[in-house]
Amino acid sequence: MGKVWYVARQQFKLILGKRGSLLLMFIMPIAFSFIFGFLNGTYGDEKNSSLSMILVDLDKTTISKEYQKLLENNHSVVWLNKNETEAKKLMDKDNTKGVLIIPEGFQKGIINGDEKEQLILTLKQESPEIKNDIIASYQQLRTIYEIEQNFSNHESVNNLSKVVENINSNRSIVKRDILGDGLIVEKQKAINRNSLGFAIMFLMFTLMSSSAVLLDERTEGTLGRLMTTPTSKITIFIGYILAFFMIGWFQFGILMLVSAFIFGVTWGNVWGAIIFASLLIITFIGLGLMIGGFVKTVKQQQAIGSLIIISTSMLGGVYWPIDIVGDVFKKISLFMPQTWALSGFQDLMVSNSGISEITLQVVIILGFAVVFLGVGLRRFKF
Repeated sequence: MGKVWYVARQQFKLILGKRGSLLLMFIMPIAFSFIFGFLNGTYGDEKNSSLSMILVDLDKTTISKEYQKLLENNHSVVWLNKNETEAKKLMDKDNTKGVLIIPEGFQKGIINGDEKEQLILTLKQESPEIKNDIIASYQQLRTIYEIEQNFSNHESVNNLSKVVENINSNRSIVKRDILGDGLIVEKQKAINRNSLGFAIMFLMFTLMSSSAVLLDERTEGTLGRLMTTPTSKITIFIGYILAFFMIGWFQFGILMLVSAFIFGVTWGNVWGAIIFASLLIITFIGLGLMIGGFVKTVKQQQAIGSLIIISTSMLGGVYWPIDIVGDVFKKISLFMPQTWALSGFQDLMVSNSGISEITLQVVIILGFAVVFLGVGLRRFKF
């Protein structure tokens, strides 16, 4: 075991001491998070970066007004309260994305538990983000009303308006068990996805670059000479893999801390995130070895590896949410490890799920790890 640690320490120092390592590991992911965060409106002025929608309330009741408050609680959409005439003028001028009409009888439908269509939505172009916000707020309203009805005799919940006011007073995080399955504050989700996505992408670059050490030493003959020493091949190999794992965690651990303090990322279930991140690091080590097994030089690995990482990151939701792409690309994204990495982390971070609750993501990432490592070990000549 002592020899394994010796090889790992030596390689860790060697990799970390390379020119440009700190730039690749820390400065670039932070810079990309800032740049793309401002471009997609995650950071900066909320109103200027948000989508604009018209809201027409024909019901004009207590419950319809509370629904408006829930809609306004969302960070990504600015709601303009207008009458029907004003709404038509704004729609004609192309100043907004669409109009949402709360029809007469809306309050009655909520009270009676009517499941028929309660809202009228017109969009100039398809927008899953806006639709999800409208549906989420509507389900919140129904849930809150049911809570108020069930606990009407308790002091903790006096009426619907008070419950809505309590939710609006805590805009950053709203508990999932109150809102219902899958309803998450979109801005916090976007912040997490933005920082996490680029942390994952540059982790892939770092581990690919680290695994290139094996390719470089094989080309120069250093690895071959090392294999002739009394130290067994398995000991040397485990030492290298351990060094790559240490490098991966050195980078990801610091990015976790930086993202929490600078970008306000919420890591939720920290222990679950640590286990899941460790599995990802092993997977990306395998990817680097697999790419190295099909090329002859470090330059070839860097060129092919960069193309693979950037293209799969785009398809896997690092640069933009998968929700906004077409059905074909959504299906393709299911074959990208980044898709499942982001999905698993989002459940751990925003919903505070345990590792047992993201079994699907864990199994799929584990599958990628087995394939990458299996092919890499088979192809790579030590």
